[in-house]
Amino acid sequence: MFKGVLIVCIGNIRRSPTAEYLLHRATHKVRPGSDTQISSSGLCPLVDHALESTAQEVLQVQGNQPMEHRARQLITALMSESDLILEMEKQRIIETADVALAKPVKPKKALIVLIATLLGALISIAFVLVRKTLNQGFQSLSAIKQLGLPVHASISCSSLQKVEEDKNDRGRRRANFTALLLTMSHPTDLAVESLRSLRTILDFAMMDSNNNRLMIFTPCSQVGRVFVYAKYKPDKA
Repeated sequence: MFKGVLIVCIGNIRRSPTAEYLLHRATHKVRPGSDTQISSSGLCPLVDHALESTAQEVLQVQGNQPMEHRARQLITALMSESDLILEMEKQRIIETADVALAKPVKPKKALIVLIATLLGALISIAFVLVRKTLNQGFQSLSAIKQLGLPVHASISCSSLQKVEEDKNDRGRRRANFTALLLTMSHPTDLAVESLRSLRTILDFAMMDSNNNRLMIFTPCSQVGRVFVYAKYKPDKA
């Protein structure tokens, strides 16, 4: 004869407590004074809730008195104390889980941070690669020459121009626009020499032109369009 019987359902407020009561009554009816311990619990119980009203009505219809009941969670200790585990479901097997109740599960912060860092790095790299793939611009002069387009000059970025612009951005008033022009403040800079070469080449290139209009444009911003226009025009004058 079983010493301990455990009946399990989901909520432990209807099926398993009803079965617990009926089985307990039937056991003591067949074997008065039986020491078999019959109990119930739930997989996802409404902890401390009483017996559901429908179950109470079913017991009362059969001539039973309402029973005192409080739903509880199924844990390893209850399973280990039971010789027989019955579940109020079809085709389900319950096995004793190897759970260390003394050491509850907690998030592994170091592992989470490491995984988040790696994922962030991979997503960033993927974003840069996709953006670079979609932005098929010219990266060098050789790429332009391969298309058969003429390259008249290559103007490098001037560190002196950056210094003048930083002075103006720090709050100094622009007393004279020419103070920011590299052709006026630093006429020997390499960028200015490149502009002189460009001016000479354009003068010869425009000899066969029907007009004297020159348009300067770029496929994106912050690549020197205004710089070339501002430095080219005063020097030309």
